Amino acid sequence: MMPPFAEVRHYVEGAWRLARGDAGGMAHFDCTVDGFWRSFWAAFYVLPAYALLVADQHARSDRAAGFMAIAFGEGLVYVIGWLVMPVLAIFLTRFFGLQQRYVPLIVALNWASLVQIGILLVPLALGVLIAPSFAALLMLIASGVVLVYKAFVARVALDTTFGTAASFIAAELVIMLLVTTMLYGAIFD
Repeated sequence: MMPPFAEVRHYVEGAWRLARGDAGGMAHFDCTVDGFWRSFWAAFYVLPAYALLVADQHARSDRAAGFMAIAFGEGLVYVIGWLVMPVLAIFLTRFFGLQQRYVPLIVALNWASLVQIGILLVPLALGVLIAPSFAALLMLIASGVVLVYKAFVARVALDTTFGTAASFIAAELVIMLLVTTMLYGAIFD
């Protein structure tokens, strides 16, 4: 069942506190098994903004793919993107001896995605006002900020070192780059 708006707002407040470097943001999340499954509703809230980012990306590209190919390909990337970390974290939390922190990690990262997408929308919004090359630079900077934010969220959720947390995020990034490259090659080329 979809969490009510007040509950989602509470989770977003926690994610925003984490974005400001306040580890107390974790207290806003429901880190139970039920809270774990409910945190995947964040994908529903992120989807419209993700669609805007994808539409902008494809409008600026020289790909000749049709709407259905783009929708199918990006839909697959989106779904896979929501599954990579939960699956990857099963193995990484075992490897690092952090199994008990698995649920808080996934819950925190899922709800933090609402803040992340907001960060990525800033360059998109500014892109209509500034030169495309400067907008691309801002998007690159925003993407870096998102990676640092995700690593901080992982560090707090896992209650571990920044290096260990960063390895989770780096592994996810590498897998997503490989998956995206393969899917784009199969669908858009």
